[in-house]
Amino acid sequence: MSTLDVAGRANPSQPVCAFARCSRLAIADGVCGFHSQRSAICPEETCDRPVSCQGRCDAHYRQFRKTGKTQKLRDRSGNGRIVDGNGYIIVKRPDHPEARKNGWVSEHRMVMSDHLGRPLWPDEYVHHKNGNRVDNRLENLELWSGSQPPGQRIVDKLIWAREIIERYGSHPEFSP
Repeated sequence: MSTLDVAGRANPSQPVCAFARCSRLAIADGVCGFHSQRSAICPEETCDRPVSCQGRCDAHYRQFRKTGKTQKLRDRSGNGRIVDGNGYIIVKRPDHPEARKNGWVSEHRMVMSDHLGRPLWPDEYVHHKNGNRVDNRLENLELWSGSQPPGQRIVDKLIWAREIIERYGSHPEFSP
């Protein structure tokens, strides 16, 4: 049976973790497994947050659990673009008509609103044709409307049809 030294090592030549007051055995880069994980940086692109769970930072881990994938959380160029929890890019534009009370606006709604030259109606949605929520090029976006008449009477449908024609009929992009 071997005797142990003060650090609990059977062999005094085994290195000890470089962190202060840690007596665990160093396994990689001069630190123990615990401190190796705690000092690791999230492997996701442009993320500089420390690893905390399942090899990712807290934000990427939550995103992965929610969506099954991870995306860049923040554009570090300083232009105020963030990928929100649903995978859409939001930008800080407090003066934009599409901005929420906190000053952030969904980039795809902002692009469509700027293209149309007006704020979007509450029943209008912007659809990403290729399904990629961060691809906000105008050619990848199309305007959808969720409005429909509340009843099924012909009179209600005719009133609704006139409203739709009045709303979209003069815009060349929506002409048949």
